[in-house]
Amino acid sequence: MYFFFSAVLSLFILPTDTVAPVALPEIIIATSPKEYLHMEKQPAMVSSFSLEDMESKRIHEAKDFSLLTPNLYLPDYGSKMTSSIYIRGIGARMDQPALGLYVDNVPVMNKNNYDFDFFDIRQISILRGPQGTLYGRNAIGGVINVHTLSPFGYQGTRIAAEYGNANTIRYRMATYQLPQEDFGYSLAVNHAQSDGFFTNQYNDEKADRIRNDGLRFRVQKQWNNWQLDNIVSFNSVQQNGFAYSLYDEKTNYVHPINHNDPCLYNRMGISNGTTFQYRNNTVQFSSATSLQYTDDTMTLDQDFLPKSMFTLTQAQTEKAVTQECILKSNPGNAWEWLS
Repeated sequence: MYFFFSAVLSLFILPTDTVAPVALPEIIIATSPKEYLHMEKQPAMVSSFSLEDMESKRIHEAKDFSLLTPNLYLPDYGSKMTSSIYIRGIGARMDQPALGLYVDNVPVMNKNNYDFDFFDIRQISILRGPQGTLYGRNAIGGVINVHTLSPFGYQGTRIAAEYGNANTIRYRMATYQLPQEDFGYSLAVNHAQSDGFFTNQYNDEKADRIRNDGLRFRVQKQWNNWQLDNIVSFNSVQQNGFAYSLYDEKTNYVHPINHNDPCLYNRMGISNGTTFQYRNNTVQFSSATSLQYTDDTMTLDQDFLPKSMFTLTQAQTEKAVTQECILKSNPGNAWEWLS
């Protein structure tokens, strides 16, 4: 009798629609067209960072990953000129790196452009281990895949600003618009500057003043089984770098910074990457074309004395054209291939 009364009572107390439907948020999966396995099945160690991870952990540039990624070391030699990258003990002090960098499926050819300000990065994946089979040269130690925010994955306007010691200012503004279901565009601007913390005794000016500027304009279009993605990016660095001073090993005395010749690093980089992707029930095709231009100059007072003895100036201008085509089968087939 008790069980019958409880069952009848529950019919009046609990309506039939007590379980409300829950709408799950949209999930955007960022991956490279060259990968043919899921991330957890990759034959390599992978460290991945989302947009929330980078903003909460204050990851602003590539050197910040050295504190968070095992076996990765990007030393700071006093400027944003990336002269060395070490991963799993493999690296080169000069010339070609042992780690490749891809930004939105486009390879970055000049390693001096590796050290750029991160803003509105959707996801970064660091693959540790030889990747030359899929990524070619300069990938013996691994690859960093960077995917920026897309208007298909986010719509709206993002504004952020920071202020810190030494008049350190950082702000970024971006808008992501989807005026049509199959067409979107975005514009993102980033600025960072700092007066520096070290003073050059010779001229009483800051020896580590820096200013960074970046811009990224993106257009995406989808039709039928095709997708077009074109990204124009610009970055500029103006830096008083290499705040070095003499060190007396016998007395452990650190001399003040005192050099007469300039120590600086200036860089301007422009790139345009165009990606076409096609997919049907059988195959996936991807074509990535890029035009890249880099112009940078490093000047270094190598004696670090208030006398004109040894001064080094290193300047380079590089123009590069890249083209990659990837054709692979859809996942899930008994036989999967990639070319």
